[in-house]
Amino acid sequence: ALFIPTFKRNGKPTPSVWLAVSVSIFGLYLLSNANFAELSLIGGRGEMICLVSTVFWTLHITYTDIATSYVDCLHMMCVQLSVVSLLSATAAIMFEPQAWFWHHMLSFVPWMLFLAVVEGLGFTLMAMGQHFSPPTHAAILLSLEGVFASVASYMFLGETLSSRELSGCVLMLCATMIAKLGCCHLDFAVAEAEKPDLIILGKQAIDSDNNQTGQMLGALTGYAQGTFASKVEVAGDKVNVTREIDGGLQTVALNLPAIVTTDLRLNEPRYASLPNIMKAKK
Repeated sequence: ALFIPTFKRNGKPTPSVWLAVSVSIFGLYLLSNANFAELSLIGGRGEMICLVSTVFWTLHITYTDIATSYVDCLHMMCVQLSVVSLLSATAAIMFEPQAWFWHHMLSFVPWMLFLAVVEGLGFTLMAMGQHFSPPTHAAILLSLEGVFASVASYMFLGETLSSRELSGCVLMLCATMIAKLGCCHLDFAVAEAEKPDLIILGKQAIDSDNNQTGQMLGALTGYAQGTFASKVEVAGDKVNVTREIDGGLQTVALNLPAIVTTDLRLNEPRYASLPNIMKAKK
């Protein structure tokens, strides 16, 4: 998705994203144990299928990024999965050996239903998360599928990972951090230009729940930080922040300038009553 521009304001890749993509590609190269001498795009049916699939996957991520700005994610994925299921079933009936297909159909049904639920849920959550993420960030996160598969095979199947494969996993994880750090550098540039006394951020993003931006910005600026704030009181050159922690509440006094990440109970929304709504219409 790095090479196809989108119409969303957050779709343009930044230098940090270019670096993250480069690191991710090199990490994937190490993880896959690829050997350029063995690749054969001309006459290599498997390599060509993978290459074409990559192009379509890029188009899918880019289209999802654009479509989620105008269409409800759940409705879009219901239509998409229904169309894919219909086309796949039609292709299977047309091109699979009929005797073999119908003989094994019943044995495949439980696994097909399981995969339909898991894949459907995964793609739906992906679309919902991508509504709030740039497409390139989404592509980098989705490339971690190979990392999780390798770690799971090591933990549950007893497979071994070579130093090259472990290095690939580490580099791909680092790529996600580099992409995220690029967002913090944008906030850092604003903070350096505006010199605010108090910076208020959300505690975590809705797409991946990483809970990183406030902490990274604090490290870049050197500002004091109070996270998970449920109460904020400014007193002179200090700010008292009441934090929600596992054991209850904790109050910390921070020197300004400072960074505060908010919790759910920091602000109670004021709901307009029906009479006031009717008065506002007049």
